[in-house]
Amino acid sequence: MKKLFSTILVLGLLLGGNAYAKNLNIVCTLVASGDQEFAEGEYDYYIAYENDKFFQSNMIHTDFVSKATATVNYLDEYFGITIIEKDENSSDKLELKLNRNTGYLYSKIIYSGKEFRTDKFKCKKSNKL
Repeated sequence: MKKLFSTILVLGLLLGGNAYAKNLNIVCTLVASGDQEFAEGEYDYYIAYENDKFFQSNMIHTDFVSKATATVNYLDEYFGITIIEKDENSSDKLELKLNRNTGYLYSKIIYSGKEFRTDKFKCKKSNKL
């Protein structure tokens, strides 16, 4: 019995691999922008993570496209969190929070330390962007 259990355990460890992907591509549709809600439409937005870090996206607000730095940037088996701060004013931030269990991504825009708007996206895994 011990031999059978140890064989199953070893096979499980060998074949199981990592519980989550280090590289992740997702496509998203806008569900809500501020107080306004939308029916789920086309998957117009994408986001890519490479080596457990935010890599690229087309959902970055225009104010944060250039002259900004990702100060927090990680992806684990439950969440992906990225905080992008403007170089000239660190109280202007864009926060992207991905919940890998529900598939929802929240994009919060903060100006001068005050929340301007939060957008909600419904996302799904994609093979390619």
